[in-house]
Amino acid sequence: MGPLEDGVVTLTGRLERRSDVDMAVGAASRVDGVVAVVDQLSYRVDDTRPVRAAVEAEEPVAGT
Repeated sequence: MGPLEDGVVTLTGRLERRSDVDMAVGAASRVDGVVAVVDQLSYRVDDTRPVRAAVEAEEPVAGT
């Protein structure tokens, strides 16, 4: 968790999955004294997209 100023916490850095970002923001918001969370987190993998949509979005492989 980043610095806390006047009840506002800023989360920075990079997490593995997008769903981890949601969990981190939720957890930070439940800490005593926190009135707001500024989310500056990034993620490597968007695990919130349906697998089917991700597969359909891929380019066809040559020769298949």
